[in-house]
Amino acid sequence: MKSNVLFLIFLLWILLACQKEEPKVTKVELIEQEVTLRIQQIMKNKKQRCLQESLERASTIVDSLVIARAKLDKDTLSKPPKPEKPLPPNRLTLKDTLQIKPFLSDSIRKINER
Repeated sequence: MKSNVLFLIFLLWILLACQKEEPKVTKVELIEQEVTLRIQQIMKNKKQRCLQESLERASTIVDSLVIARAKLDKDTLSKPPKPEKPLPPNRLTLKDTLQIKPFLSDSIRKINER
């Protein structure tokens, strides 16, 4: 039994010895990696801001061009003037051959008495 235990220990030792060792990372390398990541992030943010600002400027320019084009295409004809009022019609004078008479004969007497 003792030989079996020794054999297992030996086998474990060989297996552990055959594993690849991970390279040890120094503090300087970690700092360099972090600095590189931060620089990349800063550059990415700067590019995004630059793109956003250029899109806003382009949008402003396009809007002003559209407004200017719309003003040029605007109908330049003015409203027609109001028509003048027509002249009043000429009054027709009727030829009346009858003399004016009161409706009631009593009214003639009152007029004559005065």
